[in-house]
Amino acid sequence: MIEEIVTFIQTYASEHLFDKVQNRNIFYDEWKPEWLQSIGQVSSNVRASLALNEIQNAVIQEFKVENVRSEEGVVATNGSLNNFRLDLFIPSERVAIEICFGAVKNEFEKDILKAMLDHRVNKLYIIARDYLTGGALYGIRTMQQTGNQSIIDMVSNNLEVVPTQLCPQII
Repeated sequence: MIEEIVTFIQTYASEHLFDKVQNRNIFYDEWKPEWLQSIGQVSSNVRASLALNEIQNAVIQEFKVENVRSEEGVVATNGSLNNFRLDLFIPSERVAIEICFGAVKNEFEKDILKAMLDHRVNKLYIIARDYLTGGALYGIRTMQQTGNQSIIDMVSNNLEVVPTQLCPQII
């Protein structure tokens, strides 16, 4: 089921939220103008929150709430809850999904920590938007850099981390 959910998220984001655009030979995800117009002038944090809520609701509607939970609290091994939340959690598969619309470099370690703290999670998908800033491409490439790949490798005995593009390029 997890592959279906990830594909659904990617398809939904590509159809409703982002256009894949090209600048020279660099492909990246740009917010769809019609979606931006529908939400009005809001900060980037509010925009990301609205997009996440939209994806969460679409996933739950498609796959049912008993199969997928949104904003699930992280549960430590002693059963205690903390203030961390998982964007999506699929209990039957023991999989967490974190979706990043902005600076993945700021979220990467925190997302891995949240999944490691939750004893129910053994696999984490970090689904990131490719974005262009100052001519540099961030997103999936950021997670594949040597330092970040070292973090993924370091936790691999306890947690499988799967870096995933939000809107894969279709050629």
